[in-house]
Amino acid sequence: MKKCKRGFTLIELLVVLSIVSLMSSIVLVALNDARQKARDAAIKQSMLNLKTSIENYYTKDSTYAGICKGGNENQPERNAVFNQIKAVANAFAINPDGYGCEHGVYFIVWFHTYINPDKYACIDSLGGLSLGELNEPPTVNCPSA
Repeated sequence: MKKCKRGFTLIELLVVLSIVSLMSSIVLVALNDARQKARDAAIKQSMLNLKTSIENYYTKDSTYAGICKGGNENQPERNAVFNQIKAVANAFAINPDGYGCEHGVYFIVWFHTYINPDKYACIDSLGGLSLGELNEPPTVNCPSA
């Protein structure tokens, strides 16, 4: 009479367990990269929307003056742009008040992102858009990424 083998051996279980853990670690790394790319895309899109709003303001008023400070109740467009700058900073900056904005004949907006706290994200009127390449606040324009 033959003896029936019931269940799996310890070696078989350990091999299956190691294969499953290896595959799950590969999937988690890929998922983390996808999250990072999604965050970068969200920041980039928000900054491009901000740039569009600022350029629309410029088209109407022929100046960038005041967008960094807002205005009174008689200047709803300026207030809308200022509020959008604050909203982008609130959404993506480490410190919601930790952003910079310069205006006049040009504009430039920058802030520290929570994704890369040692670097600055930046957008400007010259078409520059940078997501974390800058080590210090920019002055007139952003390097294009």
